[in-house]
Amino acid sequence: MAAEQAIIICVAMLALARGHDIGKDSHGYFARPRKRAYGPARQLRDIARMAKKAIAGKKVDSKKWRTAWVALSLAVRQVWKPLVKTNRGWRLDRSTILTYRSPGFTTVIPKPEYVLPDIVAELARRTKEGRSKIRRPGEPEHAAIRSVQTAYQTLTGKSGRRTVRDGRRTGPYHRFCLEIDQIFGTTLFTKRDGGRDR
Repeated sequence: MAAEQAIIICVAMLALARGHDIGKDSHGYFARPRKRAYGPARQLRDIARMAKKAIAGKKVDSKKWRTAWVALSLAVRQVWKPLVKTNRGWRLDRSTILTYRSPGFTTVIPKPEYVLPDIVAELARRTKEGRSKIRRPGEPEHAAIRSVQTAYQTLTGKSGRRTVRDGRRTGPYHRFCLEIDQIFGTTLFTKRDGGRDR
């Protein structure tokens, strides 16, 4: 149970990362934050085309697919919803994902056959609505917060509600959240508390 919750938290937190260029050079595997990216519509079209080729086995192997997916901006990658809410909490089907690891960087990637329907649906939605942006403000952040809260509830049997004393967040759930921030090098929970720890 603990291992499953850890994987769910890991997937949700890694989804917050921005696009990276990944590969291997004389020093080993690397992941470098992208300095430039095309707009969401072009990225969606390009990744849909690549997913179709990967599924058909035409010139796109697992390595090329991983490289292309990790390079996408967060606005595009969030069309993939790796966690599914069930009546028993958030669940992850590990058979639908691939991973990539390099020093100081780990991420999860959907298999093309599982994410292509979501990409096609998003392209259709954008065409119909004529919207220039994909990102729903705060959506990946809210998903990460929910997954951490669900994991806390599952592992401890406690509610995972915030405790405030003297105007500051405190308590076991808050400490659990801050540990998650520390592990992933994020400020998702720290910034909600104004950077104050207790």
